[in-house]
Amino acid sequence: MHGQPKAMMNTAIHPCGTPTAHRGTGLCRLLVFLGAASVASVCGGQDAGGSRDAVLTSLGDRVSLFFESLSRDQTRDAFGELLTGSPLADREDDVEQLVAQTAQLATKYGRYRGAEQIGVRRVGQDVVLLRYLGKYEQCPVVWTFVFYRPPPPAGTTAPEPEAWRIVSVQFHIEWEQLWEPAP
Repeated sequence: MHGQPKAMMNTAIHPCGTPTAHRGTGLCRLLVFLGAASVASVCGGQDAGGSRDAVLTSLGDRVSLFFESLSRDQTRDAFGELLTGSPLADREDDVEQLVAQTAQLATKYGRYRGAEQIGVRRVGQDVVLLRYLGKYEQCPVVWTFVFYRPPPPAGTTAPEPEAWRIVSVQFHIEWEQLWEPAP
């Protein structure tokens, strides 16, 4: 059951736009993946619940800095900082597309007003999914960030704390997904 979801035609009417027919699973979804395995591994994870360990706090702080840059209309800088150390940073065309589509959110949904963390999921020791509501004037946008920490080099016992890198960023306005039970 793991893997890429099947693409299907959806028609949606949202208070943030006009009726739209689109292919895929999100209206303004943009996926940037290191690989489909990253997403598949998140699907089988355990919810971190209310426990806040140092890793979750550190990764949450990175995402908070991202949103702070967005609030200052510094979209390119926001992604530059977020993608530091990530192999995604080398995919310049994808990053440019991500920056452009993120900048369009203000045009479509009004000025950015803030963000609220709405979900944390830790999958094993080396994958963390963070979900936020980006609050815009006209509607919220759901943001999902997936971080991965590669295994430690041979001969060492523990991974380096700074080894966490982002492997996926996505956003959409399909709020219905928020109240569906987690897989």
